[in-house]
Amino acid sequence: MDDFEILANLPDVIRKSDVFEKEKYDFEDVESIKELIRSQPKCVQRPILVSGGEAVIGRPPENILILLL
Repeated sequence: MDDFEILANLPDVIRKSDVFEKEKYDFEDVESIKELIRSQPKCVQRPILVSGGEAVIGRPPENILILLL
């Protein structure tokens, strides 16, 4: 699984308010989310920690402990 696949499967990874042409994307479809991440990377939540094939959004910062412990 590549990083785009990991991110596309992360719940709420996209800030929909920052997406241009929302109607172009299916926010329930992994392939559509991957395309969106590639074309509009600024709409991705940050910070994100990816480790061992898993990812978490680092807000609140305590979420990062999920992958580190």
